Amino acid sequence: MKNVKYVGMAQSTKKHGQTLITLSNQEIQSLLSPLGTNTKKALTFQAIAQQQGIRTDAIRSFANCSNVPQAAIDANKKLMNYGLMLHCVKPPHGAYNSAFHFWYLIQAPIQYLNVEMAVNDGLF
Repeated sequence: MKNVKYVGMAQSTKKHGQTLITLSNQEIQSLLSPLGTNTKKALTFQAIAQQQGIRTDAIRSFANCSNVPQAAIDANKKLMNYGLMLHCVKPPHGAYNSAFHFWYLIQAPIQYLNVEMAVNDGLF
């Protein structure tokens, strides 16, 4: 398993059952490098990390990105290595478009599973 460094400080508050993460400016800058510094996924991450609960339309104007959910999916592939994840929360009343979705930086829900040999595996 790869050596993973966890960053950020978990807040005591939870949003929709998820633990919010607060990053310092130095930690945000260090995470921009693996995401590609000025790419849309990096700017999407930066906008969300700097302002928890930011709306999709604000991210679009900051990151110049028309497809924020896809940028978040791409960013999550790298952020999971650091125990972080971008999470979208849709309002309960059913927004008519995605401009009303809220975005948070949360602690990734990671589970460790025991791995055992299968019955049909050879004994080597």
